[in-house]
Amino acid sequence: SLHDALPIFSSPFGYTPELVNPMRNTFGRTFRFLDLASIHGHRIYDLLGFYDHPQTVGLLTSDTATLHLAPASDVPYIAFTVEGWRTSVPKGNCVLHSKYNEVPRRLPEVLKQIATWAPQV
Repeated sequence: SLHDALPIFSSPFGYTPELVNPMRNTFGRTFRFLDLASIHGHRIYDLLGFYDHPQTVGLLTSDTATLHLAPASDVPYIAFTVEGWRTSVPKGNCVLHSKYNEVPRRLPEVLKQIATWAPQV
């Protein structure tokens, strides 16, 4: 059936280790990271509670529902989107936008942006 042929992920992000490992190595003592994929809310907009939490300083999102939800919050976010005509257009409070295939090259920019979210001591 057609249902059986549908992909599980609409636009899988293929650079998770290349992004997450340096991010955790650089900022692991500065930030607590929350993987939104591990959250199972009743409705997608239940995630806004995490976006708008007083301790949330930023969001990194791939081209999925979390990206489309981001403009409903004031949290600054970094958007990673697919290449080509299927791409999403980040809106509102997007502070950095990168296509998936640009992630390895733009990693220093991403880390620099995340550094701006660190508490000033």
